[in-house]
Amino acid sequence: MLHFFDYVYYRSSKFYFDNKGTSSKISGLCVIVLMHVFNVGILFFLYCAISKTKPLIRVPIILFTLIFFFLLDGVRYNKLNYEILFDKWKNEPYPHKKGALVIIYIISSSIIFFGLAIYLGTKKW
Repeated sequence: MLHFFDYVYYRSSKFYFDNKGTSSKISGLCVIVLMHVFNVGILFFLYCAISKTKPLIRVPIILFTLIFFFLLDGVRYNKLNYEILFDKWKNEPYPHKKGALVIIYIISSSIIFFGLAIYLGTKKW
């Protein structure tokens, strides 16, 4: 599974590097952190929907989760440098198909996360 997240980090960093040129590593890290937080949030919201309990989310919990994943992913991608990933995937076959899958993953995770949050937030308990 880490291989997939490494590829998402690589593609998002490459996108920002190609378009902006600076801060591509931080941008890729932010995308990965948000995807991890969204995935945990989706699991939490699904648990709340199945168990029919109202999700109670406090600001400290959100901040802790963001900081936790930012530190965890920051350490990982500081050790696993962008150049290593670039060398690994610079001659990849079908880069457009894989890039489309990354975009689909990012968009679908965001839609599912916010959709579940809105659904559970508007539900009468």
